[in-house]
Amino acid sequence: VTSYLILVNFLIDQNRFTDSVPIVDKALDQMSKSRMRAHSPLYVRTVMRRAQLHLDCHHIDQALEDFDLARSLCAQLYGEESVQVAACLTDKARFVQYLTEPTENEVETAMGLARGGLEMMARFFDSKSVRLVPGLRVLGCLLVRQGELEEGIGLLERYSEITKGAPFVEKLSTDRIFALESLAEAYTNLPEHLARKASTKAKAALRTCMQIVIEDEMRGRKDEVAVERINRKFDMVAKQVAMPVQDRYVHPYLRNCSMCGHAETRPDQFHIWMSRGVIRLCSRDCHDKFVKYQTT
Repeated sequence: VTSYLILVNFLIDQNRFTDSVPIVDKALDQMSKSRMRAHSPLYVRTVMRRAQLHLDCHHIDQALEDFDLARSLCAQLYGEESVQVAACLTDKARFVQYLTEPTENEVETAMGLARGGLEMMARFFDSKSVRLVPGLRVLGCLLVRQGELEEGIGLLERYSEITKGAPFVEKLSTDRIFALESLAEAYTNLPEHLARKASTKAKAALRTCMQIVIEDEMRGRKDEVAVERINRKFDMVAKQVAMPVQDRYVHPYLRNCSMCGHAETRPDQFHIWMSRGVIRLCSRDCHDKFVKYQTT
């Protein structure tokens, strides 16, 4: 099991998410042979890791199944009202960020999960605890995306204040940049008389994003795309133009379906990410046809 997990860490560092999934499957199969290990915290963490890998590969259905499994195991280990269950709810709500055009039902499901996770976590920690950071980020970004700006700004401002005092509480710098960009977008989409007053706050949020990108570059992780994107947003704030809140959720691999040739409408829902590249499919029917073709 240890060897499998070491290999998974190596593959993730190489951004080979698709190749990592079968290795995690082998580790879980090995652990499940022992009933004690199949109900251990390590097993739960490994299931959560597989769920995140499925999200990175845009295998949404499999990711949701893994999140449900992790939640049920956490409920057995720690109880229904626990920090671990709250973290599972928050992580599961992130699935909607991987959908370009989520349905109303999917948005409501994600909103309920995010609220439930944050409210449960708030019962165990005070309002300024770093343990609330993931919940504030997920729910705040989701509210901004849906146009509920006042509540979203309130949550993201709390997020910004906490992470300013503890900048390394977020494991991924991209998560912090994502949240602060959402905060800046929310400020610029307020009514005109309020947006003009909030432009200073929007610039401050973008300035923090740029600082994080520069720090990552000094560590050897250069991201020219992020620099260009943030500079464009600085220009929009200076010109007092409202930033679009949906652009970051429109993924760059919009193409035609590999099976029927039609333009994709929900690409990330039905893509199959393989080691050789992405098979772009537009619907469940095309997905099933391709899978059947592969197995015959």
